[in-house]
Amino acid sequence: MKPYKSIALVLSALLFLSACGSGGGPDGPPPSGNPFAGRLIARGTGYMHTMNLSTNGEWKQQITLATGYDVPALHLAGNELYVADLNMADPMFVTVYDLATFETKHSFTWPLTEDLLRVHGLAVAPGGRYLASVLEGFGGTFLEVLDTQTEEFVFSGLADAVSSNLLWTEESELLFTMEFGDQATEDVYAGVVAVPVAEFQASGDTLQIKVVEAFNQAEWGLTGTYDLALSADETQLAYVRNGDIWVKDLTTTAPAVQLTTGPTGNAGPAFSPDGSLIAFAGVRRYGLSDTMVLPNDGTGPYVVNINDHSMTQAYVLDRANLVDAVMAWLP
Repeated sequence: MKPYKSIALVLSALLFLSACGSGGGPDGPPPSGNPFAGRLIARGTGYMHTMNLSTNGEWKQQITLATGYDVPALHLAGNELYVADLNMADPMFVTVYDLATFETKHSFTWPLTEDLLRVHGLAVAPGGRYLASVLEGFGGTFLEVLDTQTEEFVFSGLADAVSSNLLWTEESELLFTMEFGDQATEDVYAGVVAVPVAEFQASGDTLQIKVVEAFNQAEWGLTGTYDLALSADETQLAYVRNGDIWVKDLTTTAPAVQLTTGPTGNAGPAFSPDGSLIAFAGVRRYGLSDTMVLPNDGTGPYVVNINDHSMTQAYVLDRANLVDAVMAWLP
């Protein structure tokens, strides 16, 4: 296990440049019909769920997840689903499923987890060599990056720092959110950050962290920023802050655009394959969720009110379901 590194913030915007260009959206109001195609992958209330949009299908429960113990992560490059399970009694087991059939492909044990309590985050780098997880022990949470080829850790640290899900980019940079602690300033209290795997592997004592999007303390609020999602071409980043979805164009230094507003706490955004739409869950504090779709046209915010859909400007795809977050929108 590598020793703890101190952090150094690189306070410049991180630009993901892509030959594909950024995904735009149609002008005008949200869609009024059901013109959607593809397949949604979601998690929630003890299950992994799928929906075939091309056939106007409903949510279908696939495999069970132990609430509070299991954390799923998609490896779209391999058409796979990874599920990490840590239950305070056994070491952490990671099971890999075929994303098309949900049949088990293989499983393995995460090293040195016999005395740990919970897993809070999991991400699989393209190709499956590097895995990242947020683990909890008796001293709090920490981030680990595992090289599955060597079965060795390339990083272990950032105690109690990570406050969102984890995402790997195609260039093997790990995205997550964190507060900046002693390095925080009035304008840069916390942010979405990126760390290349090469930086985790470096032998120095300092971890260089690039700030993708910074927040002051008021913007960060009590709940922080969470539910990060990248568009397929990695030119856009969506996240949830204070219950609203925001979209950041990663090819420019322009500020993020607020997509939703209203009394509903929204969660789990996922871009359509071309980036022109975003599917998400409107979550009730007590009760079932609604799945909705909005155009990603840069003109928000759109009102979302799942207690009175006559006021909702989103297309309501499905009501009163168990989905807590949409993880991916596949072709």
